[in-house]
Amino acid sequence: MKFLKTIFNLALLVFFMSTIAEARWAKYEDASVEVEFSNVNINVNRDGTYETEVELQAKILKESGRDRFSLYSLIYNDDSADLTVLEAKTAYNGEEYIVTEDMIEDKPLASPSKGFDQLRQVTISFPKIEIGTEIYLRYKQVNKKVPVDNFYGLSFSYHGDYLQAQNTKINSELPLEIKVNDPREVLEIAEEKNDDIHSISIALKKAVYENTTNEPHNGILNIKHNTWVSLSSLSEWEDLAKKLAPGYHSVINQPLPATFEAIAEFADNESTDEEKINAVTSLLNEKVQYMGDWRTVSGKFFPRDLEKIADSQVGDCKDFSASTAAILQELGYKVQPILVMRGTTSTSNPKALPNMGNFNHVMLRVINRDGKIYWIDPANTVSMAQGIFPDIADRNALVLDSEEADYIKIPAVQGENSKVISHSELTIEDNVVNEYGQLTVQGEAALGLTGVGLYYSDEQLRDSVFV
Repeated sequence: MKFLKTIFNLALLVFFMSTIAEARWAKYEDASVEVEFSNVNINVNRDGTYETEVELQAKILKESGRDRFSLYSLIYNDDSADLTVLEAKTAYNGEEYIVTEDMIEDKPLASPSKGFDQLRQVTISFPKIEIGTEIYLRYKQVNKKVPVDNFYGLSFSYHGDYLQAQNTKINSELPLEIKVNDPREVLEIAEEKNDDIHSISIALKKAVYENTTNEPHNGILNIKHNTWVSLSSLSEWEDLAKKLAPGYHSVINQPLPATFEAIAEFADNESTDEEKINAVTSLLNEKVQYMGDWRTVSGKFFPRDLEKIADSQVGDCKDFSASTAAILQELGYKVQPILVMRGTTSTSNPKALPNMGNFNHVMLRVINRDGKIYWIDPANTVSMAQGIFPDIADRNALVLDSEEADYIKIPAVQGENSKVISHSELTIEDNVVNEYGQLTVQGEAALGLTGVGLYYSDEQLRDSVFV
């Protein structure tokens, strides 16, 4: 069993390169595609299921735009949705080219290497794709399953393409709250309410292009600079947490399978809280293999029964979190599942109204008898009770608890615990330049190298050369 190693000392050769570029807001001449118009119509049923019809016409401006539309894909989950292409065609130099049925392919998308799901991909082969070609597409998607009944939430922005015109219309049997951020005053919004339908119309008053150039590939822009709209049938995040909580705690409170009971007994012999928690996550990882991400075998948002997880010996983040929570609860800890947006450059909108798009991962908030809080991610490459890793640090999190539901922020990584210390020495002798260096990473900063340590022996790591 390999527990987390918090310090690595590795000799390596380090090269530093830097470039200087002037980041700025993009202009029309920077765009590869112009969306001439986009119409989105959404009909929401009282149970939260919904139907979306999208009509879009775009013009290719640059070679990169040709690449984007040469084989255009739409992805949907076959377990919870149906997608139909209603019409597709292109126009070039006054000639129209129709997309026929044999130019559309709808087939299962290959499952990830460590899991499987019901994703399908519709691929459209548009004809006559040239710079200057106009692409027209109209399709419909019917979402027949939702995370919880009688709930609908949607958050969208205008970041990305050059948008000449866009209209979004929502007709909902559920009353909706609406929240808008419009720094450039480009939106015109109208509402109409009656006893049965809440109608909302959102239109662009003028063209908008909210993109940047010369930014780093994974640059993150503060959402206050973007135009966005958020809609939800709930006004408080805590209400969504209470709706989701029973689907998790009903599994966490199930009797422990024999495999999980053995893990609890082993961990109970450890001395400190950190040692107990680390033992649970490490031993569970030996018994259950990670099998994917946010999606489950059934395309839902909740974990499977503990017995099914133990018997199949595979699980996603929901299964790992529910299993870890059940074992830790057996050891006397208070455990709450939390939803987060995991990923060092993955972002969500903390100002948005309640919606499921703000999250892509499930982990745990664990509280000991003295009230100390541990942020545990049992599905990460490594798990550490002593700190917080950067891919979930300083993120908004939804605490799933029927009585103590909350919308909180996970603490940031503490600098005194996470360190990168580098030392290099340069020698010149007989016109030969030699550079030697040492890099020390401590605490959370060791995540990447520690993950390597799970797959390779210490001897292999010492013999490796990192450039």
